[in-house]
Amino acid sequence: MDLLALVILSHSCVRQIANKLAPSFLPDADDTARTILSLIMLGEHPNVEPMLAEFEAKLCFVTFHGERNPSLSANCNILLSLLRSSDRAKYSSQISKAATYISSSWLAGKVQDKWVGVTWK
Repeated sequence: MDLLALVILSHSCVRQIANKLAPSFLPDADDTARTILSLIMLGEHPNVEPMLAEFEAKLCFVTFHGERNPSLSANCNILLSLLRSSDRAKYSSQISKAATYISSSWLAGKVQDKWVGVTWK
């Protein structure tokens, strides 16, 4: 079994287990973007449109719907997945949106990520 087949099988198993253990859990931008990035690095060409449709907001990307404060890491992960996409020119406005949010946060000194409790200076 090659690595890609193993990743796809693992993802399928994890999804089935998660659906049974936590059916009310929502997808999030961090995991989605990192999965897309992993597939790209394995030579696949995953569709990023569902990620954009689910997590794109007016000024940045949200981790999940109803989020009060955007996540810096979610925007970084989405930016990385879009920059690695074979269709990156098609997503220039989304790349600009994520990059603007990240750089604006940096310049404003608001770079504490809510998930990992790290403040970058």
